[in-house]
Amino acid sequence: PHADHIGGTLEILQSIPVDTIYQSSYSYDSVLYQSISRLTKSKGIPVVEPMTGDRIDIDPAIRLFVLAPEPGAADPGANNRSVIFRLVYGKTSALFTGDAEIEQERRLVRRYGDFIDSDFYKVGHHGSHTSSTEELLRQLTPQISIASLSLNNRFGHPRPEAVRRIDKYSKAEHYTSVDGAIRYASDGERFRQIEWR
Repeated sequence: PHADHIGGTLEILQSIPVDTIYQSSYSYDSVLYQSISRLTKSKGIPVVEPMTGDRIDIDPAIRLFVLAPEPGAADPGANNRSVIFRLVYGKTSALFTGDAEIEQERRLVRRYGDFIDSDFYKVGHHGSHTSSTEELLRQLTPQISIASLSLNNRFGHPRPEAVRRIDKYSKAEHYTSVDGAIRYASDGERFRQIEWR
């Protein structure tokens, strides 16, 4: 529910028809979060809080498995309550971990093992030193890793130790702070980068 993840949501809700919102069960006390909640209610848009073991059917060709958060888990803060999912399309797969940190990544590896092995990795927590652990990356072995962050951000992301770990296990990595917006597409056989500028 942090602003760097939900910024722009109000504009989307006001401009585009939205069928359902999937979000973490972690409630957050911010003006932006509360504004989104009020607008969602006023528009009658269902809000679903997916949990471990759920599967979201968005298309017959796509399987979207929810890996976290776990029901009843008492993780402090919003980061380790991130919705984590693995998207499978044909022979390709992608793992999205939100802002999950060390504890949540360890649970993922212990609980799912080889199941999390994916071609594409949306780098956790913007390349923070508390995410993209050796344990996770060794199990994940991504072909492509992408971190979303701004240049010269106040958090110092990506952290050098995270960059070294990602570089060690990923065949190609991108950082939006350097590369700008990045687009990849899957045809069910492989991912390819789309040049769009």
